[in-house]
Amino acid sequence: MATEMEIQNAFAGCGFGSSGMLLYGPWKGYAFTAMKMTNRSFYVDVAIDQDGVTGAVRKALATELKPVGVKTPGTGGLKKRVRFSMTFSARDDANALLRQRLDAIVLALQHSGVAPASVCAISGSPRPDSLCLVNVGNFMSFRPVQGAAVRQQGEQAKARTEENQQNGSYALGFVGALLGMLVGLIPNLLVLILANLISAWLFALVPVCAVLGYKLCKGKMDKGSIAIVVLVSLLGVVLMVGLETIYYLMHDYGDDLADAIGDLGLLLATPEYISGIVPGLLQMLLFMGLGIWIAWRFMSSQTNSGALQNSEIQQASLRPLPGYEQPAPYGFDPQTGYPRPAPDYGASNGSYNDRG
Repeated sequence: MATEMEIQNAFAGCGFGSSGMLLYGPWKGYAFTAMKMTNRSFYVDVAIDQDGVTGAVRKALATELKPVGVKTPGTGGLKKRVRFSMTFSARDDANALLRQRLDAIVLALQHSGVAPASVCAISGSPRPDSLCLVNVGNFMSFRPVQGAAVRQQGEQAKARTEENQQNGSYALGFVGALLGMLVGLIPNLLVLILANLISAWLFALVPVCAVLGYKLCKGKMDKGSIAIVVLVSLLGVVLMVGLETIYYLMHDYGDDLADAIGDLGLLLATPEYISGIVPGLLQMLLFMGLGIWIAWRFMSSQTNSGALQNSEIQQASLRPLPGYEQPAPYGFDPQTGYPRPAPDYGASNGSYNDRG
């Protein structure tokens, strides 16, 4: 029976590592990342060279993979990845079925001309020598990399963290968060006024923009930064109600901006206005709470501890790229089998004119 533990063991038996909800590993030239959705259901992303696949290719993949129980859901804007989904039943032999499905995915990709990723996901350089988890958008994906680039990125993350801990400022960060919050409010306010709609996804822009503004203004990126961003985001709801009122005073009653602001001050002193905006205010607070929840992973990843944790996950997942061949020793030409001429080193500055 395919229990959760048996499925996990099946992935491990195929050489996959694990990190939280992610399972990752190479399979016959392609880099796979599996994300558990339920105990027996997984999304499986495969790293490829092109930005996603066309509808025709996805249809061909779906037709070829349907017999083995692999689906091809929409890409959701994936970059350099193609997504599949698979579910195991309690009666399945997880080990045999997983291997069959991985083989089928590789064959289907090859038949459709979808090549595996072949450049470093960090530096963009050719001839990657390793594989590891890297951040793609707000998610981690197992991709080919150059090991030196991964180690350098880890050192840079550590240096940025130490510098921010010493020189980061809550005050400057608060100003940046306010400015970012205002930017994030603009699409929410436009949709509310023009379409009378409230969206938790749009509200998630507010804390995301506040985080980016906080970071851009050199705010101290510790746990306190999250508290400031949440507070500023909630204040944004109150501001949004005020801005909506100002808009209607200008649009419906012909006030100019100064008069509308003055009238808003008078309205705030009337119980009728306060009681009238409370239901809408509570609804917006609810949606802002949902927006913060949607953006929470991004917000947490931007703190110093989150950045270091991501770097540690990346370093822990680093492994050699199967089949990678080290470049031939200097001075040896693998095509002719003869040594290359010795380089001509400059005597004055230590440079050389011919790398062979």
